Amino acid sequence: MAQPRELIENLTDTELVTIEEAARLLRISPVTVWRMIKSGDLPALRIGRKTLRIRKSDLLAIIQPAIEQESQPLSTLEQTEAMPEVSQEERQQAAYRILQRREEIGPINISVTELIHDGRIR
Repeated sequence: MAQPRELIENLTDTELVTIEEAARLLRISPVTVWRMIKSGDLPALRIGRKTLRIRKSDLLAIIQPAIEQESQPLSTLEQTEAMPEVSQEERQQAAYRILQRREEIGPINISVTELIHDGRIR
């Protein structure tokens, strides 16, 4: 089965497609196409009072960002690489401070259910 990008590229540059055709080409729901149009993520052309059509170039623009992102490193990976090295001694000191704080606080007499409920209320 052909990929969405290949199907869209086979359209002529000036070809317009319906909402249903765009959904089929992108392999998404027509409702999702409508949401993308409403949010401004997918430009559409109005023909008459009720008819909407979408340009091939606009469909390609929707799938283009995912292709460009594949070659870029993940943001969390970039952050990890930018983090300074932490010595073993600094890690041990941090762990010691956490354990001290836990001892100061003591046990919490609350069930998991109560904790979840309390968190939802806040």
